[in-house]
Amino acid sequence: MENAPLDVPPGPLIEKHVADWSALLSTIERQEDLEDLESFLRRWWRLPRAATAGLVVVATTLLSCWLFTPSALGEAAVGSLVLLLFVVYDFGAVAVYGNLVGAALLSRETRYDHRLFWPSPADSSEVERAMHATSFMGFATGMWITAYLGLGVVAVGWDSQLVLPLVATFVVTGYASTFVYALGSRRSIHSIIERSKRSKLRVLHDRIEGFRSRFADLTSDETDRLRDLLFVHDRIQDAQSTSSTPRTVLRAAVNLIIPTITALLAIFADVYAE
Repeated sequence: MENAPLDVPPGPLIEKHVADWSALLSTIERQEDLEDLESFLRRWWRLPRAATAGLVVVATTLLSCWLFTPSALGEAAVGSLVLLLFVVYDFGAVAVYGNLVGAALLSRETRYDHRLFWPSPADSSEVERAMHATSFMGFATGMWITAYLGLGVVAVGWDSQLVLPLVATFVVTGYASTFVYALGSRRSIHSIIERSKRSKLRVLHDRIEGFRSRFADLTSDETDRLRDLLFVHDRIQDAQSTSSTPRTVLRAAVNLIIPTITALLAIFADVYAE
């Protein structure tokens, strides 16, 4: 069988998720803002920063193992310990740091003006796609936690005393980064929507003020125009922003069901082995 070429385009599912993740980027109004955002993303994705995140998670894992089972580290095989630390490092540099970068990128976007649906920015297709991408990222992180947790437990063995501190590390760091991304993204999207609403309301307010000075002399057509402007103004002002914080937390928790089950199975297996 011939090897597949390296330039094979991604599948439609991957393309859809990438398009959803970047949906709000296409609505940024000024080109210089896009260039600033690109520069910001490049700074965050530099290798030293990702490596630092991986090393922080490794240090957290070693500290957790030392606190829970001080003698287990010395008893573990060198090869297994090296493999475990590599798995933990990769988890921190990819999954955990990826969530932090995603949250930081959306937070940066709140500085820029976006072209969203005029009457209700929250109902823009780009906002809906961005919210969908946020949910998918939470689910993907849950699967990453499950995969890395399984690899880590296999590296040290199901009957190792390192299983419990290892589970604790993956749960704390992985779940914390997931909720940071979910809540941070919700807050950022909310800020983008509110910024768009304020911009549109300022335009409408200026138009409405133009009728106020001669309110008593308005023609019937101008009265109808003023009524339409007031209607749109109230509609935009009363339009929703984003889903509530409890709903966002619940959605993130649902995305973490699979790694939670995996963590519980690892704990039960460790207890049974003892």
